Amino acid sequence: MNKALLTAGFVLVSFFGMIDLTAAPEEESLPKNLRWMSKAAEQGDAEAQADLGAAYFYGRGVPQDRKTAAKWLRKSADQGFAKAQNLLGRMYLKGLGVTQNSAEAAKWFRKAADQGFARGQYNLAGMYINGLGVAKNRAEAIKWYRKAAEQDDQAAKEALEALEK
Repeated sequence: MNKALLTAGFVLVSFFGMIDLTAAPEEESLPKNLRWMSKAAEQGDAEAQADLGAAYFYGRGVPQDRKTAAKWLRKSADQGFAKAQNLLGRMYLKGLGVTQNSAEAAKWFRKAADQGFARGQYNLAGMYINGLGVAKNRAEAIKWYRKAAEQDDQAAKEALEALEK
């Protein structure tokens, strides 16, 4: 499991109930939730698509399959669902289920960040500070870290503190 995603506390909430993808699923309830989630995802529900993509990404209730995860996350991300955009960005950054592509990762992080999603803002800042998929730009990194920190993102606060030393 990707430590950076665990740090983000990746918890999905949908009309199917809360699914904490960092914890072990309840044996009986998750498969039923996944059946309903699959139906909703197939009907185009962006949140269900993100939930299903994350389930495949982590292998929760289904065998881990990063390519299938990418398929569902892209469908959700294309509809503007920020959590899916952010996770898809992580997948492109690390080459998990997709071909590694820093520019594509930065594109998805920006889409999530522009919607005010703190973890997307944090990840986009990291792209700027390291010059991954975007031109290295300290001022732009600080701007995005600050936006995430304003939403109480602890990692962003720590990054800002380190940059300001």
